[in-house]
Amino acid sequence: MNVASKYNIQSIQAFELYDDDEGDYGLLQGDSVTQKAAYWAYKNFLQSHPM
Repeated sequence: MNVASKYNIQSIQAFELYDDDEGDYGLLQGDSVTQKAAYWAYKNFLQSHPM
């Protein structure tokens, strides 16, 4: 059984791709290139838990 079925996960979404004037909540720095730790956590989770 995969993780999606086990926990009834229907989708995974990132709401902020990069940091902006509203805050530092993105997966990337404000330059839209530099990857933050959250980027790698999100990427690794998706790779190890395919839907």
